[in-house]
Amino acid sequence: MDLSTIIAELKSERDKIVWTIAALIGSAGVSGRGAPRKAARKRRDGITPAGRRRLNLAYGNLYEILEVLRRRERAEGTPDEGFEEPWGVHFDKSKK
Repeated sequence: MDLSTIIAELKSERDKIVWTIAALIGSAGVSGRGAPRKAARKRRDGITPAGRRRLNLAYGNLYEILEVLRRRERAEGTPDEGFEEPWGVHFDKSKK
């Protein structure tokens, strides 16, 4: 055997080993650099239409409750400045 045939056989063996290692890594889900990574969670842009509807309903109900409380306060003769709105948020439907 001459040197060129030995080199050719060694290269073919090397290629077989590389292919085998690649197949094993691919089937195990392991990258060649350590522990497998979890897939990155995809971020969604903004709020879904269903979520927006739920929020609108919730705010609508909150406006109604606040309006009922304001009417009760006025009916009792208590001045408006005595009414403390929850969480310090001031809702006024007329100003949009």
